[in-house]
Amino acid sequence: MSRQTEVEAVDRLLLGDKRLSGAAPEFGPTNFNRRGRYENCARWPLVDDIGVANGAEFLFVARAAGEHSISVLWRQRPIYRLDIVGREECKPNPHFSQGLGLPSRVCGPHVHTWENNRAHVLSQTVWDLPCREPLPPQVRRFDQAWLWLAGRLNVVLTSEERVFQLPMALI
Repeated sequence: MSRQTEVEAVDRLLLGDKRLSGAAPEFGPTNFNRRGRYENCARWPLVDDIGVANGAEFLFVARAAGEHSISVLWRQRPIYRLDIVGREECKPNPHFSQGLGLPSRVCGPHVHTWENNRAHVLSQTVWDLPCREPLPPQVRRFDQAWLWLAGRLNVVLTSEERVFQLPMALI
């Protein structure tokens, strides 16, 4: 499958309504650590509006000290990632982000959107999402981020899925 075909498949995936498949996932430890803190993660598959698996899933990563991320993967490739980090954590944006009206440096909670990174994915051999934008000020906690991201990605949540939270031991 060519890169152009893959990108067009992601475009179609993001346009349509999606649903979560199965029960809420269980978190488990990983071997990865960030600044000496180990992570816990969980995966929750997505299906299209008629229940067909589409190769997409949410990947939730929880770290100590309130740092969390919610990624959307398509065939193990990132297409969206939301990072809840402290305000003091600042990262530079790539040069092309300025043409999108984004700041050259982003501090605190942010999101790596498909829309901002699509052209980059098409033009590079490595599939990554380097461009970030600050999250709205009302999105600072996992529960807020979960609902915000699901809404932005056309994920139809049941009432039980809407209240999905990180296990208390991971907050």
